[in-house]
Amino acid sequence: MNAVVFVAAPYVRYAGRAMVGNGITRRALLWATGGGALAVAAGCARLRDGPRPSLRVRYLASWGARGTDAEGTDGGGHGGGQLRGPIGIAMDDAGKLFVTDLHNARVQRFGPDGEPCGAIPLPADMATAYGTSASAGGIALDRAGLVYVALMASHKVVVLTRDGERVREWGRQGGGPGELDHPGGLAVGRDDLVYVCDQVNRRVQRFTRDGEWIDAWGSDGGEPGRFDGLEPASSRFGGPHYIALDGRGHAFTTEGARGRIQRLSLTGVPMAAWGSKDDGPGGFGSLETSVAQHTLGPLGIAVDARGRVWVSSFNGRVQAFSADGAYLGGFGRVGSGPGEFVTPHALLVDRDRCYVVDTGNHRVQVFAIDEP
Repeated sequence: MNAVVFVAAPYVRYAGRAMVGNGITRRALLWATGGGALAVAAGCARLRDGPRPSLRVRYLASWGARGTDAEGTDGGGHGGGQLRGPIGIAMDDAGKLFVTDLHNARVQRFGPDGEPCGAIPLPADMATAYGTSASAGGIALDRAGLVYVALMASHKVVVLTRDGERVREWGRQGGGPGELDHPGGLAVGRDDLVYVCDQVNRRVQRFTRDGEWIDAWGSDGGEPGRFDGLEPASSRFGGPHYIALDGRGHAFTTEGARGRIQRLSLTGVPMAAWGSKDDGPGGFGSLETSVAQHTLGPLGIAVDARGRVWVSSFNGRVQAFSADGAYLGGFGRVGSGPGEFVTPHALLVDRDRCYVVDTGNHRVQVFAIDEP
């Protein structure tokens, strides 16, 4: 099959057809809107009646091969290199990738091209449909190469070496300073502080790398600088879910139920916010679930070296925005083919590559970002 290409442009007025392997045709989706457009093509994408694309994203590969569980159910695999409900992703200075493997109670290591490089076992602390697993969600590395993992059901952060040796941990369930309730995404800043999304408590907490509590910002509410204000107090589906830091002193967070992205200072001062739960360009969709009272939209978030904000959402989309929320382009839809996603979670953008944790398909997909 030829390479699959996704092209995002500020404005296009053409819906064409694309040839995909063995003569199979697919309808390429392009939105006639001033907000943005998406084309899906094979080998080469041609845009008519529109400007030069602002983003061009090529599908490269996917890894974390699906397998079957002991009962033969198609639900991811537990062998080396296989994934069952991957959630978070991080990269070290050598380009090695670390993926939290939720239902296999481990962190798996991969080379830049997806070759398995071993696994770090984690203590099982959560009962699931697959048995027991470690509730490993967000993951980040610091400049010393230590690995920080948020364990949602244990309400703590664990710090490991890259070889899996436990260094320290902190946190317990609660709402006080330093206490956590279903921590989600986390990040290590240039200030060497650890930023943790404390989902049920509707806040971000900051710690030193040794786990000493610094401060917290945010509370339940819909106003700028607060989070959610929609879901019940005990729900973790309001957010903040994931957090990304840029090199300009900004933090970006996602709120699933409200369908919102916020840009804040590193001390929590609100600076910008955007988002909707529409399905058009720039919208995050509205997935209905049995675990949340409200529909869910954006989830994973990353910032690239150019300051663009990349967001995954439950409508099977990955979209890019400026730091002020201007829509730049996007790609993806719900499905299991190349460039298709089922409940995508974390993102990682490194130079000219975008890694998407495709949770529902038990894999990581890799895309090349070709600048125009």
